[in-house]
Amino acid sequence: MPTPDKLPTMAGPALYRVRIRGPLDPKVAQFLGDLEVDSEHDEKGEPIATLRGVLADQAALAGLLSTLYTYHLPILSIECLGATEPPAPDSVHDEE
Repeated sequence: MPTPDKLPTMAGPALYRVRIRGPLDPKVAQFLGDLEVDSEHDEKGEPIATLRGVLADQAALAGLLSTLYTYHLPILSIECLGATEPPAPDSVHDEE
């Protein structure tokens, strides 16, 4: 769960919302991991896609932006909605 009053760090997870111009091709969406994708149209009828989800750290954000650049998807806005707690490590038990 994001904590809006907690500032993100370079190495910590945070919830982001990224808006891009244009429809998001399903082939591109598969490279975006667990991000939610919503589609809408602006006041001029132009398609806008909104990506929302937790990114592991600032490097993951940079990777997302690089992917969007590679696919020539113009970025309209990037918003950090708050830092999140890192996921709990998986508890792996050896079966004997």
